[in-house]
Amino acid sequence: MAVDVARSEVGDNTIIQIYEINNRYTISESNTILKLVLSEPLKGVEYPKQAERIRNLLSEFNIIRIMMDSAKGDMLADILKTGKDINGKDCLPILQLPKYDEYMEEVTDEYTDVYGVRLIDLINFSTALIHHMGNSVRTYMSKKLVSLPEIEEKGDEAYLMREEVTLIVAKIGNDSYMKFEIPDELKKKRDNKTGEVQYRRDRWTTLMLGIEGVSRYIKEKNILTNIQTPDSNLSSF
Repeated sequence: MAVDVARSEVGDNTIIQIYEINNRYTISESNTILKLVLSEPLKGVEYPKQAERIRNLLSEFNIIRIMMDSAKGDMLADILKTGKDINGKDCLPILQLPKYDEYMEEVTDEYTDVYGVRLIDLINFSTALIHHMGNSVRTYMSKKLVSLPEIEEKGDEAYLMREEVTLIVAKIGNDSYMKFEIPDELKKKRDNKTGEVQYRRDRWTTLMLGIEGVSRYIKEKNILTNIQTPDSNLSSF
């Protein structure tokens, strides 16, 4: 699961996406590794209700990781770890994963003795990380390693997802890192009916989080190598 959390509950989208991982194939074989099975915008939804939606999705899918932007994701993480649902009833706390260094050695773990399921990976975006994650998206898309839903009608979620991914352009910043943005001429374009900004990066950012999540999962679990593995064929992410 990847979640790009709205910076405000009223004027922005939270996007929840769920990807199915195909563990049978390898990156070198250029076969589909990720399939987007759910993309759901939550606009104007209060954070406690967003947290409740995440809890409900955990009962519908076999979720192995939740990637969230830390800018507002820390607020959702704080709600999810309480062990209380939106009605104040007890539920399983959803906790952050341990943090690993570049050698995959555990370095920090604030929930060692805390009861709950450990799924949340909060991402603190930096220019270097955005450069890396954006290029990962381009690699996955060009090699057809990720499968997006087919469009049923103009304006549906599949259409908006594909439109957004197609519109994103890469620019080199002064620090030599790539930025991935909506073209300047479209940034302020507004919908004729609603007056809202028409083009955003919400779905693109969530896709970046999803691909980064599966990349970390692959590295940590070593489930995809240059040979096929006997791991279970399908998991949800």
